[in-house]
Amino acid sequence: MLSIAFISVPDMLLLLAVLLLLLPTFLVKRTAGGLAHKLGRLVGDLTGTGPRAGQQRARPPELERSAASLEEKYKKILGLTGAISPADIKRRWRELSRQYHPDQVQHLGPKLRVVAEREMKDINAAYEYLRKKYGL
Repeated sequence: MLSIAFISVPDMLLLLAVLLLLLPTFLVKRTAGGLAHKLGRLVGDLTGTGPRAGQQRARPPELERSAASLEEKYKKILGLTGAISPADIKRRWRELSRQYHPDQVQHLGPKLRVVAEREMKDINAAYEYLRKKYGL
């Protein structure tokens, strides 16, 4: 049974307008990849009545691999290997920040300052990612 008590009136009107506009699509195209099928799944997800109600979407394996490779990339930027601790992350970030900070390279030429700025951005991105992951 469809329960619509928790949907506001403007949302219900919008949903009704979309359904009326796409009614010909429902009548003509009922394939698994069709717009009608996708809209039906969307409505089911929004109302909590679809076949996937209450289910979490599984993360594709390629995203799992990319998260692991992203961590390795950031560990490499900070010069960390193996098992690391939050103290290691912070210590290495401070060392590299002292080396590449704009105040430390302002006496160098403009090309080297640009390189240092790019390195500092990479270092900060790596620190932020690992800081969040390891709860710093």
